[in-house]
Amino acid sequence: MLGPHFTVKAIKEVILSAGAINTPQILLLSGVGNPTALTKLSIDTVVNSPFVGQNLQDHPLLGS
Repeated sequence: MLGPHFTVKAIKEVILSAGAINTPQILLLSGVGNPTALTKLSIDTVVNSPFVGQNLQDHPLLGS
């Protein structure tokens, strides 16, 4: 079951930070990313930024 949906509009700037994994996901779901990939998912492109979400890599924790 999903929670309620909200529409939020900003007059000036919005700073989005949800971590290395979740920030690209939120941007892509918001229409910021590669138009080809977004169209395949039926997401309207708001900003053409083809490198959003690309080249994510795991960084293993190194002990000291």
